[in-house]
Amino acid sequence: MKLPIFITSQTEQDLENIYDWYEKRSKGLGSEFIRIIDSNLAQIQRYPEAYLVVLKNLRRKIIRRFPYALFYLITEKQVTVLACLHLKQAPQQQSRFQ
Repeated sequence: MKLPIFITSQTEQDLENIYDWYEKRSKGLGSEFIRIIDSNLAQIQRYPEAYLVVLKNLRRKIIRRFPYALFYLITEKQVTVLACLHLKQAPQQQSRFQ
């Protein structure tokens, strides 16, 4: 089941902020982060139900190499990515998903 991916504006902002943070630390690291995010989004698109349900219908895909996770919902028509959060922030940010 291959569904289109919809990324919310909040998630786009999350990704921009993370990119900027990594790029300031080391030139090219922000680009590497985005490359890995794109790869993970493709995995989610191919196998949306493969990842852990963490809250009701909310799923989490942990990003390897970086301490982040993508949080998303699956509907009949699309996968909606609600956030990209640092793994230490995720528990405190659950209110974003309710």
